[in-house]
Amino acid sequence: MSDDEDKLLRLLVGKYIKKGNP
Repeated sequence: MSDDEDKLLRLLVGKYIKKGNP
């Protein structure tokens, strides 16, 4: 996995977590 992909994945996960825990 490339660095860019890792950053994108973390961004998506962060958004998902924020949605679950406002």
